[in-house]
Amino acid sequence: PAAQPHRAPAGPPPVQPTAPVGRATRHGAPRKPANRGLIGIAAAALTIVVGLGAWALSGDDGSDKGAAKQGGGTGQHSSAPSAPAATTLKPVSAFPLEDGSSRDSQFDKKLDLLVSGGGSHSDYWQSATYRGENFGNLLKGIGVVFDMGHPVKVDSVRVNTLGVSGAPMELRVGDSKDLGALHIVGKASSSGGTFTIKTDKAATGQYVCVWFTTPVPDGFKAKLSAVTVLGSAG
Repeated sequence: PAAQPHRAPAGPPPVQPTAPVGRATRHGAPRKPANRGLIGIAAAALTIVVGLGAWALSGDDGSDKGAAKQGGGTGQHSSAPSAPAATTLKPVSAFPLEDGSSRDSQFDKKLDLLVSGGGSHSDYWQSATYRGENFGNLLKGIGVVFDMGHPVKVDSVRVNTLGVSGAPMELRVGDSKDLGALHIVGKASSSGGTFTIKTDKAATGQYVCVWFTTPVPDGFKAKLSAVTVLGSAG
């Protein structure tokens, strides 16, 4: 047979080029710093969030405390009891009262008219007629006492003196029907018609007195066609 041509033995496969070590290092190196940077940013962001949360919580506490203080102040003011509105108080009886040595001949009549709500221009309570500014030197004063049935707080009385004007008058209140126990709590001068005598101090008692005092004009006659007591339960 023909001789085979001589072939050189096969050598090792060609070596594939590989990336230089330095190049691989250059690609890998940036990754590590990038990861560290992201971690740092995340940590900083977390710190900020935690700080903001703590600040918000502390701010809410302060606001709540302030609101609580304000609310407490408002509650204290609103809890104060308001004064009851004055209403008409109805007496259960009435009787005359005088201060002097002589008894008035007229003052114990027509008292029921004042208790029931008042008289009229032709039917009313009145005293006798007196000569001289001091009730003819017989009396120091004269009036009507109303028994309210129980202690009441008196704000004022509305009075109609039926044409009698210029007479000094007093509003007296007390726990007894005696003149010495009836304290002066208001004063006024009669106006000839309906007017109001207001209290100038706290007045509480079962008895309310409308009192004519001196000096009075010559020929004076006390008249009352209506008396309304205004106040509240004591």
